[in-house]
Amino acid sequence: MDRKVIFRDYQEQVATDHNNLQEYAQQAMDNIVADGISASRKFSGLMVTKTGQVEVTVGAGRVYDLGAVYGRRAVLTQSVCRAANRMEVERRP
Repeated sequence: MDRKVIFRDYQEQVATDHNNLQEYAQQAMDNIVADGISASRKFSGLMVTKTGQVEVTVGAGRVYDLGAVYGRRAVLTQSVCRAANRMEVERRP
């Protein structure tokens, strides 16, 4: 095991102990993905379907990129028209 937080009987627990548990687990997962799978970008799930004239639905899934794992657990419905308008506004000087 790379790193772990050891709790003993009658030991006082502070918030940093619990934060370290989460950080160590995240770092371990990132290392597994980078070393064991690939450091290049890969997708799992995230099926995109057309649900309207200007609307798409993106399913749940994960993105593996440079060893990090990003996930979406809920289905996302997005208007392509609104996204295109937002991009035009951002591009204007």
